[in-house]
Amino acid sequence: MNVKFTNLNPTRTPGVGHCRARLNCLIKNRSLKALVPWQRATGNAKNSWRPNGRKPFGYKLPILMVAVLMTCPPANATDFQPLDAIKTTAHEFIVNELKERAVDSEIDVGKLDKRLRLPKCEGAIEAFSPPGNRLVGRITVGVRCPGGHPWTVYLSMTIRIYETVVTAARPLAKGAILGPADIAMVRMEVSRLRGAYLVDRKQAIGKQTKRPLRANASITNNLLVSPPLVRRGERVTLLANVAHLEVRMEGKALMDGARGDLIRVKNVKSNRIVEGRVKDTGLITVRM
Repeated sequence: MNVKFTNLNPTRTPGVGHCRARLNCLIKNRSLKALVPWQRATGNAKNSWRPNGRKPFGYKLPILMVAVLMTCPPANATDFQPLDAIKTTAHEFIVNELKERAVDSEIDVGKLDKRLRLPKCEGAIEAFSPPGNRLVGRITVGVRCPGGHPWTVYLSMTIRIYETVVTAARPLAKGAILGPADIAMVRMEVSRLRGAYLVDRKQAIGKQTKRPLRANASITNNLLVSPPLVRRGERVTLLANVAHLEVRMEGKALMDGARGDLIRVKNVKSNRIVEGRVKDTGLITVRM
């Protein structure tokens, strides 16, 4: 928790009575007798102002009194800003921010030090989000008083976002082609997931795993690849559109390729090498 004061000293000290007692104690303390002219000890006038022979410092008494009294809080507890009101303002601010995203979320507001004493704001306190905040995970939210005695306090908050995502229904080996039985839709906290998680099972069906996956593991885009529909050396069909006519020719794949990949192929009849895009299993579209 961070607190910023503008033209104001934070009051995190005991009550007024304690402050007065502390001042009286300082005045009566033997080590400070030389501060108070009316408590000057009798005896050698030369040394009565110099305890242990040191330079007199009685002129510092006003400074000492100011330093002690400045730490004293207002007399009434009602003069302080309720800490619960600060936390409520921060919570409502994040709730309103998340409404626009229409997500399932949980919000935890961090604790404020119970010793914190902030002057009660003359107007309404307001919450704000510091630059660079992301509304997920651990964040910081500021609450400030814009009144005549302004102050700003920062709270730590945790936002958990939940969505129903694609997961592995069972352990999957590397290179497995995913089918409907391999996938389960599970509600998870996505604020901790790495990579682009999937929310539609159709995004995963027919894809190939890049590494082994344990059961119940979330399946993200970076864990999947499109399986090759064409293998190097295989005979393929070359499909070209010429003057609104569809022309098919026999070809040979010179590279592996998944759907949408651009690969090199060879026209078997003309021995000409061209580039084509994989459209389906064994089917390559080329330009003539």
